Amino acid sequence: MVQYSSSSCRDAGRDALQACIAITLSLAVPIGIFFAAGRRGAEVSHILYAAIVTIVVLNSIILGMEAWYGIHKDDAQLEQSDISCPAASAIIVAYLPNETTTLLGTIGSFMQLDYPGSLQIIIAYNTPHSLPIETELQELGRHEPRLELIRVNGSTSKAQNINAAASRVTGEFVGIFDSDHHPDPKSFVRAWRHLSNGHDVVQGRCVIRNADASWVTRLVAVEYETLYAVSHPGRTRLHRFGLFGGSNGYWRTPVLCRTLMNDKMLTEDIDATMRVLQEGGKIAFDRSLISRELAPETLRALWNQRIRWSQGWFQVSLKHLGPALSNRHLSTRQKLGVLFLLAWSAVFPWLSCQIVPILLYWSWCRGERLNWLIPLFVVTTVIALCTVPLQVVCAFRWSSSDLQRHRWWFAFYILLSTVFYNGFKSLIAQVAHIKETTRDRHWKVTPRE
Repeated sequence: MVQYSSSSCRDAGRDALQACIAITLSLAVPIGIFFAAGRRGAEVSHILYAAIVTIVVLNSIILGMEAWYGIHKDDAQLEQSDISCPAASAIIVAYLPNETTTLLGTIGSFMQLDYPGSLQIIIAYNTPHSLPIETELQELGRHEPRLELIRVNGSTSKAQNINAAASRVTGEFVGIFDSDHHPDPKSFVRAWRHLSNGHDVVQGRCVIRNADASWVTRLVAVEYETLYAVSHPGRTRLHRFGLFGGSNGYWRTPVLCRTLMNDKMLTEDIDATMRVLQEGGKIAFDRSLISRELAPETLRALWNQRIRWSQGWFQVSLKHLGPALSNRHLSTRQKLGVLFLLAWSAVFPWLSCQIVPILLYWSWCRGERLNWLIPLFVVTTVIALCTVPLQVVCAFRWSSSDLQRHRWWFAFYILLSTVFYNGFKSLIAQVAHIKETTRDRHWKVTPRE
């Protein structure tokens, strides 16, 4: 079972060791293989170089296609349709005491939602011991009939909190949120427009609301714009299915109660996505369905969060790739999308970095003088380096107005991605694979400042 845990010196030491193992496996081991093969007359480095170049270019083309599809305008008819709004529910999931400082503000934002139908607001939380904030919550619940509190005793995961709350949902549809999310006032109305048009789930866009807290939050803020404003809508159009992202996602209540969350998965949201798709469900994405959340403020907190995400994605890949590719409900185009999301994304962090050991082997072990102006190398480099700027330019077009005022944040993201962040995320993915292989599974809580 996945359990909450806090970061410690032992965790940091284990992560450092696993990072060293990942670097050894991705850099040192290939050089040794090239050297051993070369001594036996089997020069494999040139063949692998051609393969890596092809992989990098193909990945850039796919990301470029996502960006192209992502810049298309949203469906204008969605806002024009006149609908009646049924009873709705919201589930806010919290782990106390970590999220004590954010929970009351989040409840306040939900009280300001502009929804014409009845709205039930469920706070599903777990805590290792009783806290003063529980008294405040109970007092608030006595004065606010829409509010329902559920202390999930024995819970050790977000998934268990959601499942406990799902049994108490009274609305025809339900939105799921983390305790730091502040959805836009009209979000439930817009979500119902999607669900009433035949979708089972609709995922909204997440925007960072503490971008000015640190350089890490500014980095994540722009990254989220590239993901939620460009990649996700583009990917949904390209692959013809969306993804439930764990928060700011809206479900038809019967679908949620039938699916529930798997508390053995680190990314129970992606696992639920794959199960819904394999049952023939429809998942939409709407970048105008906005909720604002908090980003990790330190590099260490970001590392812990992304390790969990990457390991969870790897878990989902191992569990669902085969069944999804043989599933009768998925079209060929959707299966290609699954192949890219689950298989390609898992192997790419290991393959893309092989250009480094190849060049090191050629220059150090074979003493070759590298010609950096080889046309193939130049073209590949240009294509790879243009991918992030293309995504950022498209993201700026669709970014929220409060972020558009800070253009240098976007330039900062392009620079840092080129020299650091892309490599950092590849290392995270590699470490996550090692953790899953060794069954090192902990949900390290993202601290709320």
